[in-house]
Amino acid sequence: MWGVPVPPESHPMKMRGWKVSRNDLTKVTASQNGYLLIKNSYIEHYRSESAIFEDKKKVREVMEKLDDFVIFLAHTRAASQGEKNMFNVQPFAFSTKRGFIFWTMHNGDLNKNQLVRMGELNPVDVEGASDSYVMGVYLCRFLEGIEKEHLLNRFKEIKATAKSLMNTVTLLMSKASLNFYSWRY
Repeated sequence: MWGVPVPPESHPMKMRGWKVSRNDLTKVTASQNGYLLIKNSYIEHYRSESAIFEDKKKVREVMEKLDDFVIFLAHTRAASQGEKNMFNVQPFAFSTKRGFIFWTMHNGDLNKNQLVRMGELNPVDVEGASDSYVMGVYLCRFLEGIEKEHLLNRFKEIKATAKSLMNTVTLLMSKASLNFYSWRY
């Protein structure tokens, strides 16, 4: 069994503040990073508001842990939607009422308002959240299980909100299994 500290039934979080303009490229920089490292029964979920290339000590630390690793997922965020803060750093971790947890990360541009409507979410609850986070909340609410067909069905629905590319990585874990999926559209 995997021991993972994930809050029970993840839910949207109310956030307020400035948003990054999609048209102002001086504000769109790869400045946040996170990773998920799974090795044997050890899980490390790291998130930082700093760019990975600014933290050479952390890079060396991670490199030392990659010896015989099982899974390593890393993400650098170029903030285009949502606030630039720790909350929006990926990968995101979610815990479902259906007995599984998952981590997800996304690159691309989704129609956040459409995802909010599809997910029957209160827009105020996800104000300041990135489109990627809202995608994760949508999955948390509607994903039936960790099998491939369940995830593909939900990604087909999410695909309708894609304004540009939709690259995702999702790792789903139950007590019995660990499933990894990557989707590129």
